[in-house]
Amino acid sequence: MICNLMSEPRSRVNRNLCFAAIFLGALLSGCVSPPPPEFAIYQQSFEEASKATEDVLASYAPFERAIRGPLDDSSFDPNLAPFMVDDALAGHAQQIDRGFTAVESYNSVLVLYVNGDSIETIKPQIGLFVKQAETAANMVVPGSSAVIGSAVALLTQFAGALLAVEDRAAFRDVVARNSDKIIQFIHAARHDSSLMYSAGYNQMSEQRSAAARADRDDEVRLLKEKQEEYRLLLARWVLLLDDLKDTVNALQTAVTTDREASFTAVELDFWATELRERAESVRFAAKVFTSNL
Repeated sequence: MICNLMSEPRSRVNRNLCFAAIFLGALLSGCVSPPPPEFAIYQQSFEEASKATEDVLASYAPFERAIRGPLDDSSFDPNLAPFMVDDALAGHAQQIDRGFTAVESYNSVLVLYVNGDSIETIKPQIGLFVKQAETAANMVVPGSSAVIGSAVALLTQFAGALLAVEDRAAFRDVVARNSDKIIQFIHAARHDSSLMYSAGYNQMSEQRSAAARADRDDEVRLLKEKQEEYRLLLARWVLLLDDLKDTVNALQTAVTTDREASFTAVELDFWATELRERAESVRFAAKVFTSNL
């Protein structure tokens, strides 16, 4: 065993390296059903992050709508329709969301592979990964960060490479050579958190100034609190994304070094609990921020 999650110090990176090494050791060796419990932990980590990300994007979306939506109601531009409703994501927020959806489809591809399914059987799910990656990449968001656009374009390259494989050996090779593209997408979302913060901070600052001019001191105080809550929300989200980056990066390391390791049931429970708590802290911060807006 290359490391023990219950030993001291409990470095997050070391825990991620241990877990990831096990997962890809199983993946690349072509193990068959049932999937190893470590793979379930990987799935859970991404599912928890995706749910938390949905809450973060829902908090950011009103600020983006205010920036990208129509300036007045004297005319109607159908291209701006997504920014006129408040029950769906649009623009930058939607592109990040679509990217996460694509990666979740990729995770489902890996489930089928680890279960021992043939490449022919897996192809339809790979096709869904391709479609969802292309949907994210084909979105045009004028004035937004180019970072997320470039990252989802890399996902389409990865998806296309998987779709072209003909056997399990080729599949393993493509996974080994393209794991960094998943990392780059997660890094792009992390990078764009600064843009997301600026959008919210600037709008709340304008509201604070207007409230101060009208001597509405309680509103000024509330808006200052909201700015701080929004900052904390994004900070917690970044930490969650960092956990994901570390994990995927460790998967790539496991491929190139052919490591092996094992977990105990106690260690698995510890890892799952930590992931859940990280995601729950993000969701709680989102709930705090959106209350009394």
